[in-house]
Amino acid sequence: MEDNIVQNGSVTYMDGIHISQPINALKELNSIIKSFDTIIEIGYYMGGLTYWFFKNKKETAKIISYDVYDYNRVQYESNISFITKDCFASEDEIKNFIQSHGKTLLFCDGGFKEQEFNTFCKHLKKDDVIMLHDYYDDKQPEEYNSFSESAGWIYPHESKYSSIEESIIKYDLKKFKYEEFRKVLIGSFIK
Repeated sequence: MEDNIVQNGSVTYMDGIHISQPINALKELNSIIKSFDTIIEIGYYMGGLTYWFFKNKKETAKIISYDVYDYNRVQYESNISFITKDCFASEDEIKNFIQSHGKTLLFCDGGFKEQEFNTFCKHLKKDDVIMLHDYYDDKQPEEYNSFSESAGWIYPHESKYSSIEESIIKYDLKKFKYEEFRKVLIGSFIK
């Protein structure tokens, strides 16, 4: 992982760019990021996590990032595809990216994380991974506060297990490094 990352309270920065993830989440993501050929992020906001993905991915991996709004994001290398579209209106397009050769990581971090998960998980190939940010397992609700406190994260959860459980069962998803990621407020599942 890049050495130029700092955390100031609940905010993490890389090269001075705000990343909306706790630093411990980046450390966990770093343990798996190089195994993916395609990284699709839904909800890029200012593009900080997208930039982190770019700097830490394997050299040949492609990054596609969707958001409904074109925020005043920092401009990066041209090898990142920022797409300003409603992801739900772009389901076929995103499905094609997911179905491309190699392993895909789909990171749901837009305004409707559970709906993003439930919409796109059906398109995953074997060994693809789907994640949700601001996640907690509501079968163990007391742990979110403990995990968010230890991660330095001050924001409430925006996604929970019970809202995606039906899709997990229907599409035969399994937990992937679940405990490690749950502790940094990310739900993580593999096809």
